[in-house]
Amino acid sequence: MIHWPAIIHFHGDAELIYVADQATWENDPHLQGQPYRSEDRLIDAVGNGFALVKNDGKVILQPAGITYSLD
Repeated sequence: MIHWPAIIHFHGDAELIYVADQATWENDPHLQGQPYRSEDRLIDAVGNGFALVKNDGKVILQPAGITYSLD
């Protein structure tokens, strides 16, 4: 379960993208069309990390088994 809001962290980049809620994630063509790499993560409001996996034209969020510090 994803606890919204969340951020997207691009591996090796200091830039973060804010994602307010599930509807924004599902309906924003920029977020769905992004060429994510295997190391990129969505980090939810409690620190859970999710891999961004392309599947049939949509990006699926899969638990990555990583918890990040929110400090």
